[in-house]
Amino acid sequence: MIELRKYLDWKQLALADAAGVNNRTIQRLERGKGGRDTLRKGAKALKLREEALLEPMYGPSAKERLAAGDERRAISKRSGAGRLYGPRFGPNDRS
Repeated sequence: MIELRKYLDWKQLALADAAGVNNRTIQRLERGKGGRDTLRKGAKALKLREEALLEPMYGPSAKERLAAGDERRAISKRSGAGRLYGPRFGPNDRS
């Protein structure tokens, strides 16, 4: 909810007003606390399906994130990507 609210450039107070709830209720929802009915109101205010915020979302596990990071580092190392100044120049070299 936080990401979408910020993407829409809404303040918590604006979302609370659109959802017909108190500002503290939005704060609680964004901390992961709150009831299903309140989540439905928030989803509706954000122009989502009422059940959208109730459905589980996939996120990679810590092991998957580590593996992806290792893969990116290996690719970067092989390709030479990430070298900011190249083999000859340093940050203070101008020639």
